[in-house]
Amino acid sequence: MKRHFAFLGAALILIGCQSLPPEGSTTPGSSAPHLYEAVFSTYLGGEGGEFAFGVAADDRERVYVTGYTHSPDFPVKNGYQMEKKDGESVFVTVFDSAGQSLLWSTFIGGATGGSEGFTVQVDSAYGVYVNGATTASDFPTANAYQAYHHGAWDSFALKLSSTGSTLLYSTFLGGNNDDWAYKSSLDSEGSFYFAGKTLSPDFPTVNPYQGAFSHSWDAYVVKLSPSGSALVFSTYLGTTNPDIGEMALARGDKVYVIGNTGGGDFPVRDAYQPVKAGAEDAFITVLSASGSAVLYSTFLGGSGHETGRALEVDRDGEIYATGACGSDDFPLVNPYLSVRRSGDSWVSKLTSSGSALVFSTLLGGSSSDTSKHICIDDEKNVYVPGHTNSPDFPTVDPFQAFHSKHYDGFLSVLSSTGSFLLFSTYLGGSAKDEHYAAWASGKGTAYISGQTSSLDFPTLNAFQPAFGGVSDGYVARFRRVPAAPPAAAVAPANRLPQPSDPTDPPDPSDPAE
Repeated sequence: MKRHFAFLGAALILIGCQSLPPEGSTTPGSSAPHLYEAVFSTYLGGEGGEFAFGVAADDRERVYVTGYTHSPDFPVKNGYQMEKKDGESVFVTVFDSAGQSLLWSTFIGGATGGSEGFTVQVDSAYGVYVNGATTASDFPTANAYQAYHHGAWDSFALKLSSTGSTLLYSTFLGGNNDDWAYKSSLDSEGSFYFAGKTLSPDFPTVNPYQGAFSHSWDAYVVKLSPSGSALVFSTYLGTTNPDIGEMALARGDKVYVIGNTGGGDFPVRDAYQPVKAGAEDAFITVLSASGSAVLYSTFLGGSGHETGRALEVDRDGEIYATGACGSDDFPLVNPYLSVRRSGDSWVSKLTSSGSALVFSTLLGGSSSDTSKHICIDDEKNVYVPGHTNSPDFPTVDPFQAFHSKHYDGFLSVLSSTGSFLLFSTYLGGSAKDEHYAAWASGKGTAYISGQTSSLDFPTLNAFQPAFGGVSDGYVARFRRVPAAPPAAAVAPANRLPQPSDPTDPPDPSDPAE
């Protein structure tokens, strides 16, 4: 079965798809206009392998992407480093708002090891901040807090000029063992916050809440000064069991941290859930602006295994979080889905005090489903990207209605109540596809990035419409559909190339997963 699409302006809209009534509708099942549309979807890669880990956008809707590449022919333009050195290298790429033109793009890496960019942020002057991890002792540094490579994998943080041609600062951050940096945020002054995990007993600490390494992997949280040459604070956050910090989010005079822990002695304060329930629970912790005090901290989980992947905070201080769920008794309140069928994602909203759940729901189908990020818009609708192997993952008004093969990416938009989906779509081809990051504007525009091994990944208005090789990064933009004029005409249907139908014969050269 092939699918039929129609154009409305420049965006792709599925005809005859499932839809749900908008929030407040009193007529279940009534027809409704499309709420979201695709603006562009593009490959990003060369002849080697790529992964687009991080994505962001500025107030002009220009799109910033980072990740890693093995390709010497990865598209670069007007960049700080125009030739790739040996091994894998960080890339930082900026598109125009239409996703069709490359404004600038650069490699960043050394010749003595591999380097991976994980997240990207952009400030009001369009300076670009990237963090990640590297094994390269000659990774480029400038105005560094730590100018030398210390362990096997060290974290790094850097800032590029708005043109991408100048490295304003770049620093290692690590001890004598492995250190990994994960999701990040900026404050209005240009301080760079991120969380991660470390095996180093000598990871650098400054004004810490916890100054000593605990055991195995510890989470860490850092605030880097606007110049990149000093740590404002740096602290372990760990127990006698493994702990991973997945994201540090600066909001006002607080720093919100999410991750997962296997330790029952993880610090808690004024907790919604004061006791660890399973082998591994998610945690949500709020640090003071100085990083030296825990203002709030809670476990969140059931009797199995949970991870905490990302969080966001709205204008009222309410906390939104997501991760992977492995428990049948994960705490749920006003859920969209209440029964776990396999490895589902969880999406929860806590009050500003953290003392209660506003809503908490599962999200998934009959196979494995993993959320990777979370964003909100001005109406407090919740955007969740990830990847799924479920042929029955819930879809609503989808760009792509069916699971193609292997893992597909997904993007789901939950209502502000968490009780139903406004939009949910697969995005993938006939090989493996993973959504990793998302960024949402207040007006309902969402950007997603990830990795695909599919030669038939769905593209639209693409900078790079064809697969580069091995695996490519990808970037896509969706937006809330503007209200149409009363008598707006709909263009005739068009047929576009789509991923192979799941009933097509399998490719004998495709290795089984």
